[in-house]
Amino acid sequence: MAAATECAKGENSMRTPKFKNYNGSELLVIFIHGFMGSPGQFDDLAETAYKKGCSVLSIVLPGHSGSGKHFVNSSLIEWETHLQNEISKYRDHYSQIYLVGHSMGGLLALNASIVKANKICGVLMLSSPMRIAFISPDSLRCKFKLLFSLREREIRKRYTLSNSIDSDLLYCLLLLKPFQQLKALMQKTEHNLSDVFTPVTMIHSKNDEMVAFESAKILYDGLSNTTRKSIALQNSSHAYYPADEREKIGSELLTMIH
Repeated sequence: MAAATECAKGENSMRTPKFKNYNGSELLVIFIHGFMGSPGQFDDLAETAYKKGCSVLSIVLPGHSGSGKHFVNSSLIEWETHLQNEISKYRDHYSQIYLVGHSMGGLLALNASIVKANKICGVLMLSSPMRIAFISPDSLRCKFKLLFSLREREIRKRYTLSNSIDSDLLYCLLLLKPFQQLKALMQKTEHNLSDVFTPVTMIHSKNDEMVAFESAKILYDGLSNTTRKSIALQNSSHAYYPADEREKIGSELLTMIH
């Protein structure tokens, strides 16, 4: 690859793609954000991988990091195509490529690993949905805990970091369209689970206010043709991970790439 570069300086750095090349490395870790997510949420994990000798790339999916109008008009095929294009761009330069995806990004990563030409060596999925739990009793309980948490400022900061869509009431009302794309991806992923042969690590939060915890079992049971590991976090939510559990995620990432 070209000489080391680091994109995304300045106030928009949380919303722009980031690539950091580790000179001489044969390993690349690609980070994929989720539904309405942001590459900025992976900064610490990317730095963890970089310090261990990996080049790192945090992508921005089509329709993200901008207006609500652009987001609601984005599609699953665009998200999948963009990820595939990014993998294709780098796969001839690195002998080992690993994918890390949060929420929807984990589903995109898992499906990309099925493409043999991608030669994906491992997938780490964080809070990836096979079932949604917006208004279940457990989800409402988790939302209530977040609302009145003593760590509310820290949690709010993390959720702000993980959101890339500008607030727009009109387009927020049209979220059904992209949400249908997410549902289609969930169904596609469930259908494809037995076709995955890449090692997979799944991390889910018992207090996830968005993703039903049963998603972990569905993934684990369906990924019967590969090596897989399922880890449950006790104190995290969908996009907020306290320091000790964030450190655990970093440890699992390093285990995967070495």
